[in-house]
Formats: sequence, C-alpha cells, structure tokens
Amino acid sequence: MVPQYFNLFHRQPLHHLLLLLLLQTAEHLSARRKFERHFWYLFRTINS
Repeated sequence: MVPQYFNLFHRQPLHHLLLLLLLQTAEHLSARRKFERHFWYLFRTINS
C-alpha cells in the first residue's frame, strides 16, 4: 500500500509543484523577515 502510493506520488508532477511552492514560500518569508527588520530599523531611526 505505502510503496504503491509512493510510486503514484512520485510519478505525478504535483510533488514537484509542491516542492517549488514550499521553496518559494520559504524564500518569501525570509525576505519578508529581512524587510520587516529593515523597516523597523528605519522606523526607529526616524522616530528617535
């Protein structure tokens, strides 16, 4: 059951899309964190 399901999953191009989406999301999140850090740094600098 499990190997059969794995083979089916492996043959689908869907798991490639899922991996790509996961990578893009991770990159997006890290970029957002950097942006937020930069933004808050600027915000504090302007306010002080």
